Amino acid sequence: MVPTPPKRKRDIAVAIRSALGQLCVMDVIDLVAQVRDHFLNQFGAFVERQQELCPFGSPEVKLQLSETSGVYQRLYCVDFIKPAEEDDEDDEAESEGGVVEFQPEFFLEFEPTSGGFGAMAVTIEELRWHDVVFYHDLPKLPDELIAQWFEAWFDPEDERYDPESRFAGIIHTLLLDYGEVSVDFGTAPVEAFWDMLELLEASGAKNVRIACADEETDA
Repeated sequence: MVPTPPKRKRDIAVAIRSALGQLCVMDVIDLVAQVRDHFLNQFGAFVERQQELCPFGSPEVKLQLSETSGVYQRLYCVDFIKPAEEDDEDDEAESEGGVVEFQPEFFLEFEPTSGGFGAMAVTIEELRWHDVVFYHDLPKLPDELIAQWFEAWFDPEDERYDPESRFAGIIHTLLLDYGEVSVDFGTAPVEAFWDMLELLEASGAKNVRIACADEETDA
């Protein structure tokens, strides 16, 4: 089990249910958990396959990218990395320079739902755990709150690293743009998702729409 960062001492589940309001009617808490579990089941199978193909490769490796990368703090967690000289044909992965990125094949489908999260109106149009975009109505998010969220859920210094755990329990990417927060939630627990909504509400957002950046429609 991946531990929740001890940055909050209150009961997260109770706080979420209190803030959700109308959204709770749709049992969105279970929906988010199902989306994550559905992704992790596929991601786990992907890692097992890559480790069979390349026993010396490693899943969830953190890299520092160039200044032009655009990702937050230039930090990025790859899905799997292997010796660059090894190559294979894998339909479910994209590989370049030893980095293998997982491309999930299946997604949970559901009807869009809207409701309130505290004082904030939220619409969930689509939810893909590796490709979540929070479209908000703020000109800028507080630097301190974003830094705290990233510190907790990317865990840059590997303070929560557990060699016995199957997954690292971290987000893989954070990108900030005007009116948008894009997150690859990787193997992070669902609390990372709810913490982002709490961050947006605490920052003064009134309207948030959740969708994905990928415009392709998968059956």
